Amino acid sequence: ARIGHRVLLVDVDLRKPSMHRLLGANNDRGMSSILSGSATLSDVVQRPEDGGLWFIPCGPLPPNPAELLSGARVQGFLDESRRRFDIVVIDGPPTLGFADAPAMAANVAGTVFVIEANGTRRGQARGALARLRMGRARILGAVLTKFNAKSSAYGAYDYAYDYAYGADSNADRKADV
Repeated sequence: ARIGHRVLLVDVDLRKPSMHRLLGANNDRGMSSILSGSATLSDVVQRPEDGGLWFIPCGPLPPNPAELLSGARVQGFLDESRRRFDIVVIDGPPTLGFADAPAMAANVAGTVFVIEANGTRRGQARGALARLRMGRARILGAVLTKFNAKSSAYGAYDYAYDYAYGADSNADRKADV
């Protein structure tokens, strides 16, 4: 947004939304309103700051989020968003425990998997990745949050970071987080 792109940020965590508080935005209507058919994109989009950033909050909590996120209105919303904005970033719900994230991930161009350092166990991450892959998600990569290299258990050793590029770069590797 700072370099001139029209960016839409969308909160689709329809169970425990928080982005509206971080941005100081109104959460009376939002993504749940669009998916239930009670509002349009124009009705709910907000501009929390000057520049090219727009935001859609979650809106009222629906009784069945997975049903809304797997419905036909999702694709209509995505199509309209792509026409109106250069970049659409969707902040989704946690992957484990619910069908919400895999349902949403199947509809978008790519998924970035976010892992909390010291908060996500290896088995949980592998299970979440497996659920996303089973749901036809195109996983672009991962982001490790809340990592503190200075307090990590590796002491004075140098830190090595592993990365790979390309569609098949991790096809033969298991997730090791």
